[in-house]
Amino acid sequence: MNIEYKLKIREVPHKKTVYVGSLNKSSAIIKIFSKKQDFLKELKGVLLLISASVKTPRILFQGKQKENWIIAYEKIENAQTAFEFVNSEKNEIKKNKVIAKIILINEDMAQKNLIQKDNYLKNYLINKNGDIYVIDGEQIKKINCFNYLMKWKYLALLISKLDINQFNFVVEKFNYKNNFFFQYYYYFSKYKEIIKFKKKCLRNSTDFETYYIANKKVIKKRESFFNENILKTLDKQNIIKDGNTCTVFQYKDFVIKRYNIKSVWHFLRLQFTKSRAINSWQASNIFNLLGIATAEPVCVIQKRKAFFVTESLFVTRLINGENITEYMKNYYRENKMPSKILHKKLQVLLLQLKFHKIFHGDLKFSNLLFNKKLNELYVIDLDSVKFFRMNKLFNFYHRKDLQRLNLTLNNQWRFES
Repeated sequence: MNIEYKLKIREVPHKKTVYVGSLNKSSAIIKIFSKKQDFLKELKGVLLLISASVKTPRILFQGKQKENWIIAYEKIENAQTAFEFVNSEKNEIKKNKVIAKIILINEDMAQKNLIQKDNYLKNYLINKNGDIYVIDGEQIKKINCFNYLMKWKYLALLISKLDINQFNFVVEKFNYKNNFFFQYYYYFSKYKEIIKFKKKCLRNSTDFETYYIANKKVIKKRESFFNENILKTLDKQNIIKDGNTCTVFQYKDFVIKRYNIKSVWHFLRLQFTKSRAINSWQASNIFNLLGIATAEPVCVIQKRKAFFVTESLFVTRLINGENITEYMKNYYRENKMPSKILHKKLQVLLLQLKFHKIFHGDLKFSNLLFNKKLNELYVIDLDSVKFFRMNKLFNFYHRKDLQRLNLTLNNQWRFES
């Protein structure tokens, strides 16, 4: 048997590594497991799918090779994950068809007493003919009549990752609007996944890495190429905003926000609570996950002296956008009327914040940037962002966001909750 590894496509530290390769000259996806128990969980899940006649890539080989446990699957040619398809496809009808097929697969699996606990679009593969395969069998589990409600829990988890339009399509097509169990698990799943992702942003994982350099703790995205030594070269010439609460630097296409300690009380509180830099880092990554446009987060750095946090920095990519206040002045000067495009973009942003139960905390025009070429509205300054589960509490804070925004509109528009 000849196994060849060509390209690493995924790595879960201390657990498994996934390669594109070949087995006896046939194209294959090869999963290497560090532990036998993980190998057996994956194998058991895939065999459950096969026994239930659910489409999944065929196993070419499973067993032990030297020190590792291996499963080799047939490679589905010209295929992409449903997540990639939904994010790249412009035609809403085609996207909705794929989403509907995945919901039907889940319904069919539930009837056969199976659930996918890791129920994300990335775990569904679609080929050029539109056939959909369930992949990643590690979290495929068998259920019985006593835990049938788990169907709604993990179906809601899948749907919680869809955008507003896709969510409305699914709820209407499958009549989930008045289903108590779906509604309960849906909002529970959204909040739980946000909390889970917030924690993931602060530890080593597939997407993030954490390490220490001297007295600094650095958390960054694995694919980022930011060099921490850049911070040593910053001086007054790089400053684009010098305030009491923070100092903002620009270095090439990076924006570095340094959060200043305002008082002794602030210093003491910082030792026991999450810093604004960490909150911004978590919020910006969650905004990216939810499809809300913001500056691309690069890394967050916390400096310590002895046991005390003394300085926090948050680094993002520079946004090529115009301040909303300036954009509105220029647009009105040229067209003698407010921008309809901007008004629509603001409406969409507010809908997104309400849909995901997000409180910005400082929603004003200076924290909104508009890129005319990309026709994209970005929200920045996420220091005070909060995420909510309960409607009543969120609605109170959401009205605060609207009041803050309306104060900066100069009576051109008015947004209501």
